[in-house]
Amino acid sequence: MQVPNRPLPPPKQASGNPASGNSPGTPFLAAAWFELSLGIIAIILGAVLGINPREHLPRGWPLAQFDWLWIARSIAIAVPFALLLLALVQLVGRLPLDALNRLEQVTKNQLRSTLGPSSIPQLIILSLVAGVGEELLFRGLIQNAFLSLYSPTTLAGALPAIICASIAFGFAHPISKSYILVTTLIGLLFGFVYWHYKDLLACVLAHSLYDAALLITWKWSEFK
Repeated sequence: MQVPNRPLPPPKQASGNPASGNSPGTPFLAAAWFELSLGIIAIILGAVLGINPREHLPRGWPLAQFDWLWIARSIAIAVPFALLLLALVQLVGRLPLDALNRLEQVTKNQLRSTLGPSSIPQLIILSLVAGVGEELLFRGLIQNAFLSLYSPTTLAGALPAIICASIAFGFAHPISKSYILVTTLIGLLFGFVYWHYKDLLACVLAHSLYDAALLITWKWSEFK
């Protein structure tokens, strides 16, 4: 998950260095495989623990057998939720706080060093893979694992499970202490949406849309 962008002086564009042996696609492939591995780990651990992280995903194959009403409902949930997240993050990013300024600069430096050579189509693909992998792990597996221990029927009862999954989500993004806090708070919102709607696809789509919007905005600002 990324944080909002404030205008900064544009850096020199990153490029592949043949002498180093790294092509521009290498960071993208490494990041994509890492995010994909999170989903694979979730499925494997779920099989061991007896928890299905795909429980609240629509099923059906071939495509004609998919629950298209479920998919439409997921989109109807995900799009407003992603827009709300973007609006909230932008509002918070405008607060005159030094911690937010430092957080944004650290995040931009991290993006430049890891995804600087990536193209916009690659960033979109990475956002989709991140949405799938991270939501399978943190909501589909971890949050469900805690919920399965005591099967709460109210938000107050589900809150410990949502908080535990959100903390794990935050510490999986250890760019800085502030970034961990921000992602933990965002994780709480995803956890609530997942618990309330019992719809992991909505979380995957919202996560992917949110990441894609911020990564594309960041990449576009690098071209200016």
